[in-house]
Amino acid sequence: MRTYKLVSRYIIDLSLKPEAPIHIGSGEELIIKSIVMMKIDERYIPIIPAESIKGVIRAIATRIAKNMKFNTKAYGIFDVDEIVKSHRKDGHPEFVKKFENITNDDLKKLLLKLNLFDEEYINRLINELGVSEIMELATSLSCPICLLFGAKHFAGKSLLSDAIPMNQNGEITRPKIETKTEIAIQRNTQTVKKGRLYIIQYIVPSKNIHFKAKMIIDNVVNGTPEAKLLLKLLKYINAKGLFIGGMKSKGYGKMKVDIKITKLNFKKPKNKNDTETILGNIKALLLKENIEKIDIKTIGRGN
Repeated sequence: MRTYKLVSRYIIDLSLKPEAPIHIGSGEELIIKSIVMMKIDERYIPIIPAESIKGVIRAIATRIAKNMKFNTKAYGIFDVDEIVKSHRKDGHPEFVKKFENITNDDLKKLLLKLNLFDEEYINRLINELGVSEIMELATSLSCPICLLFGAKHFAGKSLLSDAIPMNQNGEITRPKIETKTEIAIQRNTQTVKKGRLYIIQYIVPSKNIHFKAKMIIDNVVNGTPEAKLLLKLLKYINAKGLFIGGMKSKGYGKMKVDIKITKLNFKKPKNKNDTETILGNIKALLLKENIEKIDIKTIGRGN
């Protein structure tokens, strides 16, 4: 497979401000539905796990992508709009099915044209995997949703942190937590389940508390389908906010989102002896030198 190179990095600071009670369940199926807690500085603090945020953001990105027109071919071969239309949670079944009768020779030629893998790696793929698995991998690497958030065979270009509650001074704090008795509803009949009362924990919204998370996005090049999708995604959540956690039908989970974006600027070394440029890139990465604050609307534009 091709060697990974870090050529660009966006650091996106997310400030999530609860505008309604928040319940991020810990996975327990008991009478008391507790929220996720993490021990920080000898205190148990309610957090919003990265997986919860990423799941919500990915679902929004998927809806947005399916209503976009990318009008481009990935690697000059695959129609991106067709791939996105075929996108499902675990793959792209309709698109991949078109290649179910392809021969190994034609498959190898196709993969070489994509220029995603070297010949040795392609031979190994053909020997170890079936056509559907190989084509799903290649298709996912052409899908802007998968490129941003990952797929079955690879991690995406975005990395999210857990969201930690902060006060107005930027200090970690413990928001107020309360409980409420709720009634379980039978979904298929929309009637009350007999004897099914339960107690739910929730975070009380406060104008003095926000949840801080960080999103790092690597190698999203302006003008690419994933860059265009990222632009629309960030603009959407900045304007509309997010609904995170459970009990949404009861009015829980609404969060306002403020976004700040920093871009790390890397320069391409002239050669392996160009130590000045190499050290500059290392400083940008480790010491946060040579950075710039940018506006959301600059992401996704062509160069």
